[in-house]
Amino acid sequence: IRDADFETAGQKTRLSLDVSGYKKYFFEKSLKDLKIVFTSEIDKFKLADLSKFWPRYLAEPAWQWCKDNLVGGQAQNGKFVFKFNYDENKETLYMSDLNGTTNVVDGDLTYLEGMPVVNHVYGVANFSPSSIDIDIDKGVSAGVLINKGRVSLYDLNKEHNYIDIKISGNSSITDALKFIDNPPLNFASGMGVNPEKVLGNVDIKLGLNFELHRNLTPEEIKVDVKADLSDVKIENISDGKDLTAEK
Repeated sequence: IRDADFETAGQKTRLSLDVSGYKKYFFEKSLKDLKIVFTSEIDKFKLADLSKFWPRYLAEPAWQWCKDNLVGGQAQNGKFVFKFNYDENKETLYMSDLNGTTNVVDGDLTYLEGMPVVNHVYGVANFSPSSIDIDIDKGVSAGVLINKGRVSLYDLNKEHNYIDIKISGNSSITDALKFIDNPPLNFASGMGVNPEKVLGNVDIKLGLNFELHRNLTPEEIKVDVKADLSDVKIENISDGKDLTAEK
């Protein structure tokens, strides 16, 4: 079956099914060489439905993360290719490979409880049996304009699944300090800094890495923050005097 077009509730879908290796079955009654490739191409669908195209049983924590954290916007030009082979020992078909890709359009993304939502996300999501990678071209989060980022869920074919988050953006120093002062990071308050009193601009890079599991503690989160400050002004730093610096 090649390029069979369907439309349901205004959603355009193209399906293809390719079956090979069946000759051995007819002549030898063996399914050893049986291979099935199922392809689904979808014009657009809700980003919140993306988890429906990635089998839950492959990695429950990653599937749950997608379901909980991809909460708004659309996926467009989605293509998912599922490959199946025959297991002679178990005498059953199994999924041997999965490749998927889709464009993320005006999506909403959460990634860690306590941190602000990333809104108006544009980028590309790619899927395989071992990873889900979301490359972010742009977005905005609590005043920080994000110009690059990547969310990678990896080791999905192993017992323990992990997530690596890298976000780059720019904003006022005040907004950036508020951004990294959200729990569980609490960076500004931990340093005794009042974000409202630090003015200027900043290019910020935030990196997070942690295992995907419930009851995550702050101690389990690896954090990396880098900032390039400009036109800095700290108000009333001593005796009513301000501190200024170009860099």
